[in-house]
Amino acid sequence: MAREGPNTSETPVAESGGWPSEQFFHKLQQTLTALILISFALIVVMTTASTGPFVVVTGKFLFLLILFSAAIWVATWLVKVWQEKRPSASD
Repeated sequence: MAREGPNTSETPVAESGGWPSEQFFHKLQQTLTALILISFALIVVMTTASTGPFVVVTGKFLFLLILFSAAIWVATWLVKVWQEKRPSASD
């Protein structure tokens, strides 16, 4: 099993195979959720203050970031569910 800890750059890997551990998926989903919420809040604040060209371009970028983050979040959830349901090697 790969070393886990704050000072390692390696992805934590589950012992049963080459897939990342459940903690990795959980942390990734937490990070993506925070990114989505912060992006949404920035869009609201920026469009409340102004509707200039910078705000339009930045708002579109943040919107695409939200869509991309949501797609990755769903993909990690699906992989996590699939990993939990597949039979383990010890069975």
